[in-house]
Amino acid sequence: MTKRLFFSVGDFSSDLHTSEIITELFKIDKDLKIFAVGGDKMKESGAEILEYTVGHATVGFIEAFFNLPYFYYLDKMVKRFIFKNKPALVVLVDNPGFNLRLAEYCYELNIPVIYFIPPQVWAWYYKRIKTIKRCVKKVLFIFPFEEKLYKDEKIEAKYVGNPLFMKIKKFLQKKQEIENSKEKNDIAILPGSRLSEWLYHIPIIKNFIRNRKDKNFVISIAETLKDIHKVIKDIEELKKIENLIVSYDNVYNLISNSEKVLCSSGTVSLESALLEKPGLSFYKTSLLNYYLAKKIAKLPYISLPNLILYFANEKDIIYKELIQQNFNIEELNKNLDNIICNKEIFKRLKELIRELPTSKIVANEIYGLLG
Repeated sequence: MTKRLFFSVGDFSSDLHTSEIITELFKIDKDLKIFAVGGDKMKESGAEILEYTVGHATVGFIEAFFNLPYFYYLDKMVKRFIFKNKPALVVLVDNPGFNLRLAEYCYELNIPVIYFIPPQVWAWYYKRIKTIKRCVKKVLFIFPFEEKLYKDEKIEAKYVGNPLFMKIKKFLQKKQEIENSKEKNDIAILPGSRLSEWLYHIPIIKNFIRNRKDKNFVISIAETLKDIHKVIKDIEELKKIENLIVSYDNVYNLISNSEKVLCSSGTVSLESALLEKPGLSFYKTSLLNYYLAKKIAKLPYISLPNLILYFANEKDIIYKELIQQNFNIEELNKNLDNIICNKEIFKRLKELIRELPTSKIVANEIYGLLG
């Protein structure tokens, strides 16, 4: 009998990670039927996409509020499909606002759930752990410090490595083979992959670049943003700045071919650290989002490499963080020329994450629960 799986994915990076897992699953069993809400990468790997959700992921309370009508529609559609088709297993990937409600629904139907890249309860909304404990069969987590949390809560969970580690390793191997001969830029700017990040970061970045004519910059335009009208208008203005290159190139190429990075505090900060690039991390959002986040989150850092080191009780951090009002031209100027490269702390970060074949491990865990 053909085994049926359902994946729920909400953003671009999760679409990519999940596509690699789907490829591994079909290596184990070519007759699987995989349905999903997700993106193009998952479709290319063989999943039947019911709804293209990549691009609808939100960060912050205000953005989530304005997307409520779409998530209401998606919630009804997905639940209707699951009720009618009864998949043998549901795999949730990140996107906790939507996926935790889906976990509760699957629990009511007695459908087992695996959660890959679970909610960051260690940062905020710890009460979500109750839903995970009750409704999720197994958690597959990607940050080493999460192990203690799940052990203390007596939740069945496994560290599967971080998918970025192997992705970057493959890139570096390929880069060495090609012997990339591009001239190095002074600074790569990585403003983030979400529209809200672009809107809050770009005005400051633009003025800062104009203020530093002594440096050459390259700015990365994320795949998720390049066709948005407001971003296109900003890009036309950025192209007029003499000491700036606008690039749609692979972000790893940009990081590798630069001396330093100025990166937003999300995934790209961890990618930059794994590529061992010194720099600064930044983040800005609306005043309301910032106020609400400060009330909920009680951590001293927000960028991923700093958090991994913090939870390992390391005293050093990788990137100084310029957050909200501290993300300004004066602070950027003051800190840019004081950036140092600490090879030992990059090495320690990699030791903590460890090299593991994440996609294969996750695929085996999923197939093992199919029975």
